Amino acid sequence: MEIDRRRAHAGDDLDTPAVDGLEEMMHPIHPVRLAAVRLAAVRLAAVFVVAVVGGLAVGVGPASAAAPANGCPAAFTLMAVDSFPSGYHAPALVDSPTSGIESFGRAGNGDGAICALPLDGKLTSFGGQEYLFVDNGLPA
Repeated sequence: MEIDRRRAHAGDDLDTPAVDGLEEMMHPIHPVRLAAVRLAAVRLAAVFVVAVVGGLAVGVGPASAAAPANGCPAAFTLMAVDSFPSGYHAPALVDSPTSGIESFGRAGNGDGAICALPLDGKLTSFGGQEYLFVDNGLPA
């Protein structure tokens, strides 16, 4: 025997009270809500497409970055290898084409210059300023 729960009345021995339109409201996604979700998804996709196309139009990305004039990355200073006091062996090794140390995937160019970035608050074991060194080999 089947019981029609939609037609049940309060006070009956059924556990679900009658509510008009209950079947439609119990659907996992109400048709009006589904339409709103679809519209929101379309709007979001449109905004994404506009952002991507707009970004491409203005040349956003690494290809639009200006090349360094001195072969050093931004924030680095071009310095002579022999300008560092004794105890700094890294500048000569970074600049040497035969040391095996590479900067940006290439051996040093041996021109006597390197790029140095002082590391704030960091001192070497002999009390000198600690630096990050790379060769001045970035193309201009």
